[in-house]
Amino acid sequence: MNLFQSAKPARTVEDIIGAHPSAAALYYDLGQDPGLRQRSDSLLAQMKSLVRAEVDDFSSFYGCLRVAASRQQAAGKMFSIRNRELLDELLAVGEDEPAVLDLLNRNPVYEQIPFMEQIPLKRNGETVWVTPVEHSFIRKGASNPALFEKRLIELASLYSSSHPARSEFPRIRILESIQQLRRDAKRERPYLPATLRTLEGRIASFEKDSIEPAAIAAAEVLSNLLLGCERIQSYSAPRLLRRLDPTNLRNSAAELASLYLAQPCLHQPWLTSHLVATLLAPVLCESVRWIQFGLNKQVALIRNELRTGSYDAAELTARIRQLESKGLYVSSMIFPLLQLHTVPKSPKDAALGRTA
Repeated sequence: MNLFQSAKPARTVEDIIGAHPSAAALYYDLGQDPGLRQRSDSLLAQMKSLVRAEVDDFSSFYGCLRVAASRQQAAGKMFSIRNRELLDELLAVGEDEPAVLDLLNRNPVYEQIPFMEQIPLKRNGETVWVTPVEHSFIRKGASNPALFEKRLIELASLYSSSHPARSEFPRIRILESIQQLRRDAKRERPYLPATLRTLEGRIASFEKDSIEPAAIAAAEVLSNLLLGCERIQSYSAPRLLRRLDPTNLRNSAAELASLYLAQPCLHQPWLTSHLVATLLAPVLCESVRWIQFGLNKQVALIRNELRTGSYDAAELTARIRQLESKGLYVSSMIFPLLQLHTVPKSPKDAALGRTA
C-alpha cells in the first residue's frame, strides 16, 4: 500500500454526508441511507431492552427444567446444544426464584433454555432448533407494552415508503415481521424473542440484499472518490509533502478522475467541481520553470470559484490553459471533467472542498 492509500482522510464519508446535502442526496439516489440502519438498530435495541421474562408457576417450571436436564444428559454429544450453560446455571441455583429470574433476564432475547424454549428437530439430516410461539411455563413480553408499541410504529415508519433503487420484497418482509411482532405482543401469554430476532435478521438483509449490484458498486466508487479527495487535501501539510513521491500522488488523483468519468450515474455539477478543485490542489500543481509572480494566487482564485459551483467551464478551461503556458503543470484529467460541468440549479449544490 502506498503512502496515498495509507493516509487517514481529514473527514469520514459520514462527516461529508452530514455537512453537505448534495452528497447525502446522491447516496440516497443510489439506494443508500447511512442513517437508516443506525436508526433501526437504535429502535430495536430499545425494544429488546423492554423484553422481560416472567414465570407464573414455578412448580411447573422446575418440573420442565428437570425434564430438560434429563434430555440434555441423554443427548450427550449427539448434537450441539445451544445455551447449555444457561440450563446448567439454572439447575445450579435450584429453587431460588429471584436467582432464576435474574438468569432468565440476563439476556432474554438471545438466551433460551434448551429443550424448553427451544426444541431440536431433524431437517435434511441436520439438527435445527425451533422456538414455539407460546410457552405454558414462561412469558417473555414487554415490560412497558405502550412504549414497545410506540417503538414498533416508529420502526414501521422508517420502511413505510418504497425506494426506486431498492427491491420491494425485503422491505415488505420487514413490515410483515413488525405486524407479527405487534400481534405477538398482544397475546395473553406473549413470547417475543423469536419474532424480534427474525425482524433483526430481515433488517440486516434489507441493507445487504435490497440494492441492485450496480448501485452498490457506484456508491462504493462515490465513497472512494470523496475519501480520495480528502486525502489529497491532507497533503498540503509540508511535513507530509516531504515524504511524498509526487508522481504516485498524481497517478492516484488521475485514477480518481478516471473512476468518476466512468460512472455516468455519479456525474453531478457539485461533484465535478469538487474533483476539479481537488486536482488543482497545491500539492498536485508544479511549476516546470521559474514560476511567475501571482501564479499560485491565480490557481487559488480558480479553486475558490470552482467551490461556489457557479462558473463558466469554457472560460475556466481557457484560464487554466493560460496558466499552463506560463509554466504551471496541471493534471490533464481536469479538462474532460470541465466538459461535464453544467451550472447547478441552486447555490446549495456548491462543491465540497474547503479553502486550501
